[in-house]
Amino acid sequence: MKLADANPAVTEFQTHLAASHNNIADLLWKTGKPEEALALSRKALAIFQKLVDANPGVTEFQGRLVDEHSNIALFLSETGKPEEALASYGKALAMRQKLVDANSAVTEFQSRLADLHGDIGLLLSKMGKPEEAIEAHLKALDIGKKLADANPTVPGYQRDVASAHNDLGGQLIRQKRFAEAFTAIDAGLAIRKKLAEADPKTTEYRIHLGYSHAYRGWARVRAGQPAKAAADLRRAVELWAKDPAQESTTRFERSRALALLAGLGGKAKSGVTAAQAAAFADQALAALRDAINAGWNWPGELKEPDFDPLRGRADFQKLVAEEEAKRK
Repeated sequence: MKLADANPAVTEFQTHLAASHNNIADLLWKTGKPEEALALSRKALAIFQKLVDANPGVTEFQGRLVDEHSNIALFLSETGKPEEALASYGKALAMRQKLVDANSAVTEFQSRLADLHGDIGLLLSKMGKPEEAIEAHLKALDIGKKLADANPTVPGYQRDVASAHNDLGGQLIRQKRFAEAFTAIDAGLAIRKKLAEADPKTTEYRIHLGYSHAYRGWARVRAGQPAKAAADLRRAVELWAKDPAQESTTRFERSRALALLAGLGGKAKSGVTAAQAAAFADQALAALRDAINAGWNWPGELKEPDFDPLRGRADFQKLVAEEEAKRK
C-alpha cells in the first residue's frame, strides 16, 4: 500500500494493491465473512476504476474492472442483497459486452461473457425468476457453442459448453420441464464422456464426468426416476473413487450423491435396499467430514433437501451445528 500511495502513476503498484485486496476478500468470503469481503472488493473496484479512467485504451484494466463488478455482485448476493447484486452484474455485463464488440477476435472476452451470463442465470434462479434465468443460461450456452465450434481443438470451450448445459438443465428441472432438462443434461454429459474417453490420463475429465452423472442423478430423483437416478449416482461415486486426492468441492459432492442414494433406499424399483441405504448414509457422513477437513466450509448447502436423508441423525446435526458456529 505504501508503494502504491507513494507512486500513484505506477500502474503495476496499483494493480498489485487491488490484487491484494481481492486475495484477502476471497479468503474472507470463503471463511463466511461476505460483508468484510465486500468492503475490500469495493476498494479494489475504486482502484481499477481509476486505472481505466486514466488508461482508457488498456483492455486489461477494463477486464479487471468487469471482474470486480462481478465479485461485488457475488458478495452482495451472499449478504442477502440480490437486487443490488443483479445491478452490479448488469454493470459488468454492459462492460463485458462492450469489450467483446470492440475485440471480436479475442476469444477470452467471449468466454468470459458466457460465464457472466451463466452467473446471472444462477442469481436470477435464486431470486425466483425462472424464465429470466433460463434466458440467461441460453445466452451463455449460445456463446459457448459458437466458441467450441470455432475452436474444436480447445477442450476448455467444450468443458464450458458442458457446464452451460448443466446449468440450463438444472433450471429446467426446477420448473419440472423434464424432457427439455434431460436433453440439456444429456448433452453436457456426452461432451464430458467424450473428453474423458479421448484422454483417460487427465484426471479432471474423469472428475467432471462424475459431476455430470451426479447431476443427472440429482435431476432424476426430482423427476421421479429412482432406478435411473441410483445408476447415475453410483456411477458418479465410482468415478470419483478412482481419484482420492480431490478438491474439497468434489468431496462434498460425493457426500451429496451418497446422501441422495441413501434417500432412495426402499423406494420401489430404485434397486437400493434399506441396508444399502444405511451404509450410504454412513458413507455420506464420512465423505462430508472428509470434505470439511479438506477445506469445504459452506454449511448453508446442508439445508438443501438433498441431505434430508441425513437430517434425523444426531451426528449430522452435530456436524451442521459445528460448521455454522465457525461462520459466526
